[in-house]
Amino acid sequence: MGKDLVDKSYLSSLVPAGSVVAVAVSGGRDSVALLHFLKSVSDELSFEVRAVNVEHGIRGAESVRDSEFVKSFCKSLGIPLLSKSVDAPQLKKSEGLTTEEAARILRYEVFAEAISGGFATVVATAHHKSDDAETLLLRIFRGTGLRGLTGISEKSNGVVRPLLKTSSEEIDAYVSEHALPFVTDSTNLSDEADRNFLRNVVLPLLKTRYPKVEDSLLRLSENAKEAQAFLDKCAPEPKLDGESVLIEKTDDKVIGRLAFEKAFRALGVYSDVEMRHYRLLENLFFAEVGRELDMPHGVRAVKERGAVRLYIPKELWSGELPFSEGVTETPVGKATVSLKEDGDKIYFDAGKIPEESVFRTRRSGDFIKKFGGGQKSLQDFLTDKKIPAYLKDRILLVANGSEVFAVCGVDVSRAVAVDDKTQRVLAINVK
Repeated sequence: MGKDLVDKSYLSSLVPAGSVVAVAVSGGRDSVALLHFLKSVSDELSFEVRAVNVEHGIRGAESVRDSEFVKSFCKSLGIPLLSKSVDAPQLKKSEGLTTEEAARILRYEVFAEAISGGFATVVATAHHKSDDAETLLLRIFRGTGLRGLTGISEKSNGVVRPLLKTSSEEIDAYVSEHALPFVTDSTNLSDEADRNFLRNVVLPLLKTRYPKVEDSLLRLSENAKEAQAFLDKCAPEPKLDGESVLIEKTDDKVIGRLAFEKAFRALGVYSDVEMRHYRLLENLFFAEVGRELDMPHGVRAVKERGAVRLYIPKELWSGELPFSEGVTETPVGKATVSLKEDGDKIYFDAGKIPEESVFRTRRSGDFIKKFGGGQKSLQDFLTDKKIPAYLKDRILLVANGSEVFAVCGVDVSRAVAVDDKTQRVLAINVK
């Protein structure tokens, strides 16, 4: 009996007792080995093993063959299987992605569904030491920063990678020892793709001169992880304001870039932000207030006083809905109009609101009556209230014609203010 494919104490840190782990099985050597090993130690380590297979719609009959093999292999081990087909070519075409990018996005969506749907508590992929080394080289050759040198994460978003400390040779030995069947993806044999070129040509060549090159790369990765973790602690956490993130100016470029990186991640953007984007954002601090820039994945950056805000614009709403008590769902928020309670900030005299009033967003010519007399254009009113430019067209209003009676979450008009003659006081809350 050979040694364990994965150190059991290390495995327990990734897949705790009581877990239901779904192994992502393609039918290839690595995933077959991982599934077999986890099944063999599942009773001892007190977790349940299942499998998930994603057929990407890329390789025609061969891809279908692989999925059928996975079904048969799982059945032979008595392992429950979640199998799903996706259309990677369609996503590639519609989103302008590479085949690899489209397949990965769809694959990880299936993993997330497996967890959210209760099929598993964690998904395990078969990325191993050579995969990590390939990833590091690929990032170095394409250009990367410190975070790129941290390599593949052991765990992220419910996905764990138990084989990252296991070499390709150790997996080969395990498969041979247990005479495990597997299928071969013919696309992996071609050197056309960058990763295949590194796997089939570059790394084997490097190993002839530097036999421990993978270990050296992984030591570099470990050092980068430690340095990145320290810098992450130094960088301020993003200031979430609704669906946007505010980044204040700092004199340290490294900390400033990390702050922007955290802001992108807070908005769900984890890729395609390059050094040139960070330089544009740094320069935005010196632009006039209101200047905007487009960033990857639909993110927009806008200059504010002493800061830059990142947000993902939503489609503007130009319609209107009748104003009434109770709950009104609008495209810019759910408005609840009810009797005022302690803590309500936006309230008004119910008898002063015209019956024809509506919920809507701002329009040209809007005005609001000021406390103290006179009236002001809504544009100037919002500027005086220091409402960010990106929000001005997204704030819910109560209006009749061009007259605005309430700017939800901000203030009300003098025309509907509560006074000694008020009989009913209503409040507006928007979520």
